[in-house]
Amino acid sequence: MSGAAAVPTVTSERTVAKGFRPTPPLAVSQVGLVLKGASVLRGVTFDVQPGSAVALLGRNGAGKSSLLQTVAHLRRPTSGTIAVDGAPAGSARARTAMAVVLQDVEFPVALRVGELLDHVARHYPRPRDPQAVGDRLGLTPLWSRRAGGLSGGEERRLALACALVGRPRLVLLDEPTAGLDRSGSEQLWTVLDEHVADGGAVLFSTHQLAEVEARAQRVLLLDAGTVVADEPPQGLVASLGLTQVCAVAQVAPAALTAAPGCTRVSWDGVRCAFLTSRPDDVVRWLVHSGIAFRELTIEPLGLPAAIDELLRRRTGQAS
Repeated sequence: MSGAAAVPTVTSERTVAKGFRPTPPLAVSQVGLVLKGASVLRGVTFDVQPGSAVALLGRNGAGKSSLLQTVAHLRRPTSGTIAVDGAPAGSARARTAMAVVLQDVEFPVALRVGELLDHVARHYPRPRDPQAVGDRLGLTPLWSRRAGGLSGGEERRLALACALVGRPRLVLLDEPTAGLDRSGSEQLWTVLDEHVADGGAVLFSTHQLAEVEARAQRVLLLDAGTVVADEPPQGLVASLGLTQVCAVAQVAPAALTAAPGCTRVSWDGVRCAFLTSRPDDVVRWLVHSGIAFRELTIEPLGLPAAIDELLRRRTGQAS
């Protein structure tokens, strides 16, 4: 097997006739989920289109894992509908069109890597070449290794290979780069990018927001089981219209509250930070305030800070 082998491509769904809109790999409509008397998901509605990677974000307990498990048909929704490739979740067509990689993956310990990939491929009508998929994910040196002897990172790469070998329209991933080093993460995302470029779809949850900014076309932000934002990462940041002004200063925190146009002001004992829609006014105020400062920076709001601010506002509205 040559290390230069590539995952066989499929005809991209972007090449279909003009005006034709293909069936989305995933359509979720008004899905609710009640567990032990508590509403975990509330009226969740969204779709995932061909050729896109969608990031599912939210605080711990927001409902991300429950939503992925419900889409994967590991849980039955209390209300609403889920369609995978136009078929009800759990149906034979839906199972063939979707691959799922959750955080905890177990393989038969006695089977070898190559045997596992060959076995999985035989369950699909148009599988990719198992050896080519293995090559792309760095599994060639492990081809004869038993699954029970793999490291956590090697298991993660094998799980993704098993997911992609069936040529699914939709791949569900829960923390896809968990247990991988930087090189392994880049390798994994390179293969997922190729899947998306070929017209496939990816729905993934992660705490690695740098991956979201670099890879996701859309962000679904969950809070208390409800979708509170559904837009591109850059759009979510821009919708707040905020900038961060920071400086190193020795100052009484109460003095900072006089800064104009600020949504939030903080001081960690070294640096003061102003979250503001009027950065020029804040800088002028700081210069004329008499506060001794240095290392002034003015930066666009990043995705982590934007999500924190959006969720903070929701918490304030609920209180």
